[in-house]
Amino acid sequence: REVMRAAMATAHSRGCRTIWLEVIDANRAALSVYEQLGFETTRDLLVWRLPRSADPAAAGVVDLGRARSWIAAHRAHPEPWQRADAVLARLEREGEDLRAVGSDHDGELVGATIYAVTGDSARVLQIAALDEAIAISLLSSAASAGPLSVGNVPAGEPASQAMESLGGELVARQHEMRFVL
Repeated sequence: REVMRAAMATAHSRGCRTIWLEVIDANRAALSVYEQLGFETTRDLLVWRLPRSADPAAAGVVDLGRARSWIAAHRAHPEPWQRADAVLARLEREGEDLRAVGSDHDGELVGATIYAVTGDSARVLQIAALDEAIAISLLSSAASAGPLSVGNVPAGEPASQAMESLGGELVARQHEMRFVL
């Protein structure tokens, strides 16, 4: 509690106006401290795992820039910091193996995901889809590259609904919290 109070005071003295944090739901002690300090939960974020898929053709390969643009224009909420546009740009500069798949209807994208492949596994960096069925096709395609992890997906969004429908394993639930200084 005292460390957080000191951090909050320092942030305020340096001109910060808002402090954001994430806390795993199972960490009840930390959650209680943050709530006592005045942090409010803004949304729940889910961490999922999905086994390798045998359906690489569920969605088609698209240009990374096209996928990035579509996602930016159609995301329902801001990306969590781990999947923010700046993180994606840094990973691309560092030479990560980034790939994109998209789902289209009459030549127009209706969903896209960008994922990174490392060894024999994959992790979703960004995803946006108009509905759960589209998200299912995107995630199934990405999972053809290997076991798939999807971190910090807002609960209730098509990607979380799709992971549940696909039988994904819910690894963790986190609360995104905010304190306005």
